[in-house]
Amino acid sequence: MSFPKEWRIWACLVLACVASKAYCDEQQLSPQQQHAKEVFQSLAWIRSGTAQVGSNAQFNVPQGYGFLNPSDTKKLMELMQNPSNGKEYLIAPEDMSWFAVLEFQDTGYVKDDEKIDADTLLGSLRKGTEASNEERKARGWPPLTIVGWRFPPRYDEQNKRLEWAIDGQSEGARVVNYNTRILGRHGVTSVAVVADPDGIDRAVADFKGVVQNYTYISGERYTEYKPGDKVAEYGLAALVTGGAAAVAVKSGAAKWLWKALLAAGIAAAGGIKALFGRKKA
Repeated sequence: MSFPKEWRIWACLVLACVASKAYCDEQQLSPQQQHAKEVFQSLAWIRSGTAQVGSNAQFNVPQGYGFLNPSDTKKLMELMQNPSNGKEYLIAPEDMSWFAVLEFQDTGYVKDDEKIDADTLLGSLRKGTEASNEERKARGWPPLTIVGWRFPPRYDEQNKRLEWAIDGQSEGARVVNYNTRILGRHGVTSVAVVADPDGIDRAVADFKGVVQNYTYISGERYTEYKPGDKVAEYGLAALVTGGAAAVAVKSGAAKWLWKALLAAGIAAAGGIKALFGRKKA
């Protein structure tokens, strides 16, 4: 099934409203649409320059893209019915054809010498998503289902990035969620890219160019590891299932596996549909 047309409706609406107040004044907006417009216009988009990402990384915002700090990212995520802990940052092109949510996790140095069993990981992700559905149910949001890999995990040793993509479904809407983990000396930056399934390949290609502008500052790069630095309790495979959240399963905290951000991508389809559907005549 194709990605809901409401995604495009929402993107066109908010962008047109940002560009032209007259356009918004001429449209008959539902209360939900009006609220969405107001929230979107209130966001403090960074359109140029270098943005600090926590205390160990930075992002040089390229022309044609926007960047949001955690407080505004949380506003946008909650608007789209996606849980947020208030620590994520967001990157998106001006046309909002895709967006990426990223967060640095102070996990320690993750060793990259581990082999990955894609089948085993897929099973773990399905279990984690089932657990996360309890959280979504409590919030009154639709459940999520993992269909399978769009492409299994693969590690880019040169750039120290792990990436994978998963096909998911929510309320009959298909969404492809692309994830990457950028390894640093003291932790990992988790990134999820959300886009129309029909345009995910273009979005990922675009994102891979943009993410080159995300860098760890001097002293925080993966190659600057020194003996005595904190080392993570897990390797590459656990990064796919949520990293530290995966370790928490042992203590009964499995419901927080949505922090792997798999759920965020899938949820966007159902959340946007609920919030931004056109007002019926």
